[in-house]
Amino acid sequence: MLKKLVRYGNSNALVIDKAILELLEIEEGSLVKIKTDGKAIIITAHQPAAEAKVTESVTHNETMSKAIMQEMVR
Repeated sequence: MLKKLVRYGNSNALVIDKAILELLEIEEGSLVKIKTDGKAIIITAHQPAAEAKVTESVTHNETMSKAIMQEMVR
């Protein structure tokens, strides 16, 4: 199957057919994990266990930002 990227603001978007979303059990508005092996894009459905990792990363980034801001104030 060939798909064309479409302009979406300053980015490009790939429209995924409903049949493929149903096959992968992904609903509109769902979170997906996107990764690459350097040659291909791999999209997988969000797994609840992965949510903890995302939360940890955000929390870590927020903590680092606060620490940097505190150092700048000193």
